[in-house]
Amino acid sequence: MDKELHKMICDKLESGKSLGFQIDEPKQGGHVVSVSLNDKHIGEVYQYDKNLERYVNVLKGNDLEKDLGVKVKEWIHNDFFDYVSNNDELLGDSYDCFFYFDKNGMYLRISGVRTWDEEKERFGGKMKIELLSE
Repeated sequence: MDKELHKMICDKLESGKSLGFQIDEPKQGGHVVSVSLNDKHIGEVYQYDKNLERYVNVLKGNDLEKDLGVKVKEWIHNDFFDYVSNNDELLGDSYDCFFYFDKNGMYLRISGVRTWDEEKERFGGKMKIELLSE
């Protein structure tokens, strides 16, 4: 994770806020990813526009929240998906994840659901968040 995004997340967690994301089962066009700050969607949100009668992406939150949501979503596509792809026990159809601290640094708690032989199975794990070296 780059230093700027790491600091943004640390600042939110240190202020007592919760930050996480949800990834729904893939649909036509791929995964729908939602980033949440204290259970409020931030960044780019895919939602139905009744005037246009179709789904559109809209930015939610104040300027800092919009920026944080967009950067987390970019990190998910660039790093999170690679991580779970390289760790078979974490491969799933949908995810519900949140960032947290412990004595050893920042982590991502990963909870997910996958379907094997038509049976839904829940799983969990964690990912240590490492800073990219400059």
